[in-house]
Amino acid sequence: MIEDQDTPAPAAEPASSAPTSDAPAADLDLDALIAEYTDQAGSATHGEQVAQSQQPPVRDFGAELRDSMQSNRDLLEMRLWAEDVQSERLARREAEDAQAIFAEAANRVQDIEHLPSDFAERWLRAEYSLDPELRSAWDNRHASEDALRRCTATLRRTFCKMRGAAKAMPDPTATADRAAVVEAMTRGRSSGPIEKPAPDLSRMSDQEFAKYKEEIGL
Repeated sequence: MIEDQDTPAPAAEPASSAPTSDAPAADLDLDALIAEYTDQAGSATHGEQVAQSQQPPVRDFGAELRDSMQSNRDLLEMRLWAEDVQSERLARREAEDAQAIFAEAANRVQDIEHLPSDFAERWLRAEYSLDPELRSAWDNRHASEDALRRCTATLRRTFCKMRGAAKAMPDPTATADRAAVVEAMTRGRSSGPIEKPAPDLSRMSDQEFAKYKEEIGL
């Protein structure tokens, strides 16, 4: 069947137009806003963390003061301990040096038999208190090599002086013998006249005195 060419064709449906203002396109803007807020909040938090990390730490002055006081106490205790150790070492060295000098002095007079065993030590101690030159030389002997040499020379002179004093000391045995002689002479004088004058015993040598004792029967 042939259609009538004059019959108009049905009109085409209009194409869909852009969404109106009531369309759900507004959801896209909300997501963008949420993402932007999240980015800004994260940036702010990161910035605060960076700022805090760049700030200097707060000093605890109380803790620093306590640490300083403890350090000072530790240093004081160490200093006192070192001083005690040094004093002990010096006292030990002083005692050892003194004993060595006493032993040497005793050897210088060991041939003088009538001396007491502690004569050298007692004499040196007395001389140290009386002789300022000896005292100064002994006390400063470790100051330098020259001071040690001066002390050695001073001690040498002191030993010679000590030996002279030791020889001048009376022999107790000889003194007792002389006393016995005087007593015998006194008894003899009371019984009869003495043919010759009594000798001067103080001027006799040891050999003369020994011979004289034999003569009078002692």
